[in-house]
Amino acid sequence: MEDNHMKQLWREACGETPPGFINRLHRSLGQASTPQPQRRLRLILSASLALVLLLNGVYALERLGVLDTLNAALRTHLLPEATDLLKSDIPQSARQPALAHFSVEEAVYDGRQAYFTLRVQPSDPAKTLLMDVQADPSWAYDWQDSGKPYEGESFAQKAQTSGQQLVQAEVWDAQVNAQAQQIRTHHTLYQNGDILYTLALPAQGEEAKVQLNLLAMNLQGQADESARGTLDFTLQKSPHIQVAAAKTPLTLPESGLTLTLCQVETTPIASYLILKYALAPNASPLQAVNFEDGLWPEWLDGKGERRESGDPWNSLIKLNDGSREVLMTYSALQEMPQSITLSFYNSMSQENFAPFTLPLIPKEEQ
Repeated sequence: MEDNHMKQLWREACGETPPGFINRLHRSLGQASTPQPQRRLRLILSASLALVLLLNGVYALERLGVLDTLNAALRTHLLPEATDLLKSDIPQSARQPALAHFSVEEAVYDGRQAYFTLRVQPSDPAKTLLMDVQADPSWAYDWQDSGKPYEGESFAQKAQTSGQQLVQAEVWDAQVNAQAQQIRTHHTLYQNGDILYTLALPAQGEEAKVQLNLLAMNLQGQADESARGTLDFTLQKSPHIQVAAAKTPLTLPESGLTLTLCQVETTPIASYLILKYALAPNASPLQAVNFEDGLWPEWLDGKGERRESGDPWNSLIKLNDGSREVLMTYSALQEMPQSITLSFYNSMSQENFAPFTLPLIPKEEQ
């Protein structure tokens, strides 16, 4: 296993190693290699034990799954039931690109998002160097480890030195239940020449039929049909989902909106806020301009602070009747809240409107 890869896995799981520990370990290893008859055996055993613990930790980290690699806002608040939802050995059919092989390793569909890990392997590791979709050939090959894309040997240099072709491997498009969806990238990890993506796609319904459109392109050539492929798989909806909603319609005079839907869904992985709103009939011209600019909601916690989003690609959709629909993702909640506090803001002017609180009624009581 490459040193940089081991360091990355260790940092992701445990954070940076304290300098004091590193210094003590180095001193112990140094003393173990220096003849000291009375203490030598004890020090060697201590050093060996430290190395065994380190290797055991790295071995566990090597098996990182989809829940381990979600973004921090979701990963740090998962409920225990989340592990029960995981699926592996997922039936899948694929038409693979010529230069890379894609496969889904682990997935979960909680009723709003399909989360999954996608492994990409070079078809011929000796001849192919893979690069992730976020990177550029001029970036450092170990940028995911170091966080410094402009320092060190670049992808292009490494490929040239090793006599390999540089191939960028990605999911360039996706459909769920025959509807195009924007791909969310939660994490990217290099593992011994492979790339492990953690991805998510919005989904609804009792099952999510996913089709990924694949691309593995030699960056020194031109993309043709041999560079493209597809991967299909189906996920069943988790039964662990709770739904509650506020009474609507509701007029919001300050922002000039009519709220027509306010629904909260909670799962062991995340909580979701679904809103529909339209411009109020008596809205002022300025409010109409604000509406067109884009009015976004914020879900506030009990202290009035904005809850951290678990999805940087939260969607605002313009519906056929001119109204807006928003789906926002947040960390999981221990239980369904009895009320929700919201505030709208103008995405252009950054103007914030006064917060308001609405009671939530469980779906079974509506």
